[in-house]
Amino acid sequence: MKYLFIILGLILISPNLQAQTKEEKERAKLEEQIEEKKVIYITNIIDGLEELDEFQKHILKQQLFSYYDELSKIYMLDAKTFEKEALINQLDSTHFKDFEEMLGREFIDKLLDKVKGKDKSDQKKKKKKKKKRKKKNKN
Repeated sequence: MKYLFIILGLILISPNLQAQTKEEKERAKLEEQIEEKKVIYITNIIDGLEELDEFQKHILKQQLFSYYDELSKIYMLDAKTFEKEALINQLDSTHFKDFEEMLGREFIDKLLDKVKGKDKSDQKKKKKKKKKRKKKNKN
């Protein structure tokens, strides 16, 4: 009788364990994809900055990775939206201070625009791509 309860208990628990491992695998896969996209995005930003030498680009790349890590921590917080926005604004103003001293405020503003996706040249390129896609889809 004891063995029957043990076996029934194991049978009921095993599907839950399999579901958890599937979810963990899917989550790990998604995290890897996000990390790959982040690397590609940061390298595209760095490649678009011609006014920096290789050493400055390398340091900026490290700064951008740490910026995105801090940004993801802020988004994971259980805080209200206005509190998160205040933390993000504080992060924006303090994280690139070293580069501001070296390259100036205009460069930092340009960099933050690119990081946040507000760069006008990138938007123009995206609009052109969308138009081309629409034309291809119509044909």
